[in-house]
Amino acid sequence: RINGSTGGNHYTIYISNNYYINVCNYNLFYTGVPLACMIYSGGITYTNFATYKSATGFDANSAIADPRFVNITGNSAAVNLHINSAYATPIESLGSSTYTTTDDYDGQIRASYSPVDIGADAGNFTALTLPVKWLSFEGKLLGNKNVLCTWQTASEINNDFFEIQRSVQSAQCSVNCWDVIGKVKGNGTINSVSSYQFIDNISDLQLPTSIIYYRLKQTDIDGNFDYSNTIPIVLNKTNDAILISPNPFTNNFELQLPSNFNNDAVTIDIKDLQGRSVFTQTYSIQKDQSKILVETNTLNSGIYFVNFTTKEGVSKYRKLVKQ
Repeated sequence: RINGSTGGNHYTIYISNNYYINVCNYNLFYTGVPLACMIYSGGITYTNFATYKSATGFDANSAIADPRFVNITGNSAAVNLHINSAYATPIESLGSSTYTTTDDYDGQIRASYSPVDIGADAGNFTALTLPVKWLSFEGKLLGNKNVLCTWQTASEINNDFFEIQRSVQSAQCSVNCWDVIGKVKGNGTINSVSSYQFIDNISDLQLPTSIIYYRLKQTDIDGNFDYSNTIPIVLNKTNDAILISPNPFTNNFELQLPSNFNNDAVTIDIKDLQGRSVFTQTYSIQKDQSKILVETNTLNSGIYFVNFTTKEGVSKYRKLVKQ
């Protein structure tokens, strides 16, 4: 962590000055979040491992993957940084005999294992062959209503499909806050560059912040999977979505109007799960008004759908939850 013990950025790799480093290679990085990384090198912050390698020339033979330690949790007595031989591991044969110490932390001569393993535990492990070699994963906002995700792979082995995942909460969130929004078929086994794309329609997406995060989950035909890096998409402040806050709500909720809202009235119609209208009201909008307070004390707890209609006939549906 940089810039204070309670704030600042967390970096997988931090190189304060490139001029003092001639070689940075044959490393394995892992943060606990698959393929999540933030790298600082020579005054530039990279969130894409492939971009960092291309721009700096460092870590050409390095990777980001779970090394498969026996145990990394608990106190010092419980932690065991030996490699769990029950699993295939990316450390196998990833090292270089040029840049290794003589023996590992068990006193085993590293050079006796050929090719040399990376890390502090040498052995004859089962090598993990990554099904996809990532080249890039990028996103581009299209008119503030769609996001174009594009990615490339250098090669693929038994690649079945890519799952496109989106989070509106955080790049470092848990598994539960990632939504699967699409799937793209892979190219099986191929030893050349493959290019893919996916368009995400976000026009009706209710966002707590102005940033959306995307990542890819790649799955091979055996069910093994890998993740891409995570990318942020920053939305324009003129997003024309009408937001609900809070949602879920207890008694009342507010409609947050976009800055480019140019209507003088909004009609709100709330329906229950059976499609019956349980609340209807039209609200006048004053100039520079940014919020509407909606009082719904008569509604029972449950799930509803609210429809906003302007004088121009534009309708937007949202899911609404009353606690």
